[in-house]
Amino acid sequence: MEVCDHCGVEYYAVWRAPDVLWKRLSGRTDGSGLLCMACFEEAALQGNIALYWECAEGLFPSEKGGITPCT
Repeated sequence: MEVCDHCGVEYYAVWRAPDVLWKRLSGRTDGSGLLCMACFEEAALQGNIALYWECAEGLFPSEKGGITPCT
């Protein structure tokens, strides 16, 4: 479980964003911090950025848009 730095909501989803997009939407340049998907999406909407989510059971989404096995 994680806690969103913006809204304080606890969330269980494991997700990632490319570094460039994370820095732009989170405002954190060192890669730190946690945002729930709802707060990240809200920041994207305010920035006129369309997000596309992917998910998989037992796998982590990759930075390049593919799926990589989790170990």
